[in-house]
Amino acid sequence: QLVLPDALVSKYMNLLLNLSEVTLEGVIALTEEMAAELTEGLSGIGRQETDQILEGILTYIHENYAAPDFCASAVAERFGMSVSNLSHYFKKHSGETISAYVNELKFSRARELLRTTRLPVTKIVAVCGNMQVSSFLRKFKQMEGMTPTQYRRLHQGEATWETH
Repeated sequence: QLVLPDALVSKYMNLLLNLSEVTLEGVIALTEEMAAELTEGLSGIGRQETDQILEGILTYIHENYAAPDFCASAVAERFGMSVSNLSHYFKKHSGETISAYVNELKFSRARELLRTTRLPVTKIVAVCGNMQVSSFLRKFKQMEGMTPTQYRRLHQGEATWETH
């Protein structure tokens, strides 16, 4: 059951009552205008809710992607969705898959650590989340066209040289 906002009903009732001549065309025109305004308001509410849910999912991912037990099912459970629904929702509203998004977060963090620290690659892999070193090395080379060590050498000027 749809409950119409009082302000909207009052607005259109006043317009209808103040018409000098009530015609079927006039009533239809006012009804169509009211329906358009109501639809616009409802879709705005839907967008706000979608934005809040997506923002919550993104925040959760950013805060937890590096945890050893991080997975899509944990995200889905946190937001009361099935993994399938979460995957469809995330793709529809962000434009990419959860796994692609998480991988980009991991590799972005790895690039940052390679530029700004002396941490060994194995430690960087551990810091960046649940990943095998060999998989990391292969994917890094695919993405960057060079090994992590080569990347670090190329970007050494940006380092603060933290070692812990």
